[in-house]
Amino acid sequence: MLAFDSQGRLFVADRSNSRVAIFDQDGKFIAAWKQFGRPSGIFIDKNDMLYVSDSESEDAPGKDTNNPGCKRGIRGGSVKDGKVQFYIPPPPSPIRNCRRRKVSRQTATARSTPPQCRRKTCTST
Repeated sequence: MLAFDSQGRLFVADRSNSRVAIFDQDGKFIAAWKQFGRPSGIFIDKNDMLYVSDSESEDAPGKDTNNPGCKRGIRGGSVKDGKVQFYIPPPPSPIRNCRRRKVSRQTATARSTPPQCRRKTCTST
C-alpha cells in the first residue's frame, strides 16, 4: 500500500518488515517507522494525518504474525514527527456459539453425516 503526504513524500506500508518506509520525491530512502505495527493499509488525509491499519500483529513467538508489543488495530499520527497519537482496536469477534442438537440413535443411522449448525458463521461445539 502506498500514500503521499502534502510534500510529495511516499509512505509505503511494508508489512513484511513491520514498518512504514518513507521516500522523498527522488526515491531516496528517508526513514523507517516501526511504531505503526505491521501495516496492512495506509492513508494520509489532507491535514497530513497518517492512518495505518495493522491486521496481523500478535504476540505469538514462532508465528509469521509475531510482532511483540503490537496488537491489531489502527494507529494514527502526524507525518511530520511519526508519533502515534491514537490507537483504535479492532472490533470484537462475532460470537460463534450454536447449540448442539441431540440426535437419537434412529435419526443418526438414517443420516450419513452428523447434524450441522444451520448458520454458516458458527461452528458446532
